[in-house]
Amino acid sequence: MNNAYRMKAFMKPGRVYRRQDFKGTSTAVDRDLKILVSRGEIRKLAWGLYCREENPRPQELVRAFLKTEDFSLVPGQGHHLVYNHKRTGDFRLGRERFRFRIIRDYSRTPHHDRMPLRVLDREDERADLEFWLAKPPAERIAAVEFLREQHYALSGFKSLPRLAHSIRLGRR
Repeated sequence: MNNAYRMKAFMKPGRVYRRQDFKGTSTAVDRDLKILVSRGEIRKLAWGLYCREENPRPQELVRAFLKTEDFSLVPGQGHHLVYNHKRTGDFRLGRERFRFRIIRDYSRTPHHDRMPLRVLDREDERADLEFWLAKPPAERIAAVEFLREQHYALSGFKSLPRLAHSIRLGRR
């Protein structure tokens, strides 16, 4: 079995591979990838990304592109929105379009994955206020920052505008 077919056998269906993943399977990785792509046995999705399938899952494309599992993928119309800690910008991976947005400290907020869900009356603003007043200030600030980042990301900003450094306190 020559190196090109050894590389193809190394690739599992459904996974997306980076060029670096083939290190050790061939002495001429670029040449063997080019042979497999020209024969239609594997598919080049983007610069340095390859797969055996025609249409890999978007989750798998993003995992290989970012080299991490630490992201959140939101399907959208015309493109997918990817919240992550590494990249920002618009990219085409295979046949899919992705809009990457960096979200900062939302994953470090206490209990973000165990946020309680309560059904309230629409008119019950007092319960909403009590809910947030029961949270520590750091968690409230983190929630507002998360909402601010989502707003700017969905509005098409590539990076977040900086907030003013000074704060004025008003009378209560």
